[in-house]
Amino acid sequence: MTARPAPAGPRPAVTSPAVTRPAPPAAAPEAPLDARRILVIHNPTAGWRRPQLLRDLVSALRAAGREVEVMPTAHPGHAVELALAASGQGWDLVVAAGGDGTINEVLNGLYGSNLPLALCPLGTANVLAHEIGLRPDADRLAAAILAGRTAAVAVGWCNGQGIADRAFVQMLGVGFDAQVVADVSRGLKRRLGRWAYVLMSLRAALRYHYPEFEVRLDGVAHRACSVIVANGRHYGGPYVSAPAADLRRPELQVCLFHRGGPLYVARYGLALLTGRLSRLRDVSIHAATGIEIKAPAGEPVQGDGDTFGSTPVSVGVRAGRQLLVVPEGN
Repeated sequence: MTARPAPAGPRPAVTSPAVTRPAPPAAAPEAPLDARRILVIHNPTAGWRRPQLLRDLVSALRAAGREVEVMPTAHPGHAVELALAASGQGWDLVVAAGGDGTINEVLNGLYGSNLPLALCPLGTANVLAHEIGLRPDADRLAAAILAGRTAAVAVGWCNGQGIADRAFVQMLGVGFDAQVVADVSRGLKRRLGRWAYVLMSLRAALRYHYPEFEVRLDGVAHRACSVIVANGRHYGGPYVSAPAADLRRPELQVCLFHRGGPLYVARYGLALLTGRLSRLRDVSIHAATGIEIKAPAGEPVQGDGDTFGSTPVSVGVRAGRQLLVVPEGN
């Protein structure tokens, strides 16, 4: 692998970089993508349990005659900077090598540039990889990239306290899950993997204050103790929170959890693990394109597994799409 210094230029804010660009095309190209020059943006703090995966993927792509360059990130927000610069450097494809947070940063840098995005899932949950049926296998990852099959996926956006027009691709949460994400430090996640979230969930279940949120879905008022805005079906890895969600459709599914407290957290968690979350009577799921979460203020907001900012927050769907490399059958 080779690395080069980050491009010069202004750096976006670490917590929620704002990117202004025209919307990309709304449909995938008819012909398969033929990516000859491939940039890999790699978060070296992710994937330490599978260090060979990225090396094998790069080797497979180079053996197939592709020019591949790996750029490691140096700090939070760096992937946004690298992706922003990539559109002017002659790349055909950008691969996000890391977890869902790294993918989110790369997405925020790429959106509107017409550069397709591919995944090398190295993270803890790899929710987007589960969504598109992409396994962490170097040969299969290389085969998907070389086949060049793309899908034009819808992209969510949010604005709020400390959040400036931030994109997300899989989900956004406010309430208990956002508090857990805020409590999990990078060091703890690196040491414990997904068990860091289990540990912090147990701690938060006893300490969280369980506020009630004022939510408006396309102008209709609701109240909920926690909110998950789903662009895709999956949450936390292979688990399904919103069965009707579809990345290709410019519409969000909003899961409202109407009860709060440790017993309900345990109940909701068990229902998620067993595939019954959408059947619970105190969980309602609504389709919406415009979402306002107004009060209480100052509660954390998480998007694609990283903390973005805090409430109040406005959420919607962007007008354009992002081209995403997908495996056969998706």
